Amino acid sequence: MLQNRTFTATFKLPAGTLPGTYEDKTILDTMYKRAAGVCAYVVKDAGVPSIKIGLRDETEVYVTPTHIDYLRAGVDCPKRERMTPVNIECAGRNLQVQFVVPYALEGPFEVDVVFQLERDAR
Repeated sequence: MLQNRTFTATFKLPAGTLPGTYEDKTILDTMYKRAAGVCAYVVKDAGVPSIKIGLRDETEVYVTPTHIDYLRAGVDCPKRERMTPVNIECAGRNLQVQFVVPYALEGPFEVDVVFQLERDAR
């Protein structure tokens, strides 16, 4: 049987951020074996509806930069079904979250990226 937990990392880009690709890092909880799912909750959309998001580490790309709606969590379905399936080993590695901004941001952009973590029951 697996134990599950969610881990949320918040990422922000300030108003006036110019077009380009930006990266930020997070470390997944090493007490868990892997992240089995990921979703995004946009807190502030910065007036730009087409920001792309991607996930990678030093050796592998887990989600190529794609429209944020691909990872956006729906609230009209069961919580477990809101996650986009991934298979990311936690192992204390730096996970890089990429944002591709096509236009200068009119306002601040903020997104919560939620990971579904799993480990074997003790």
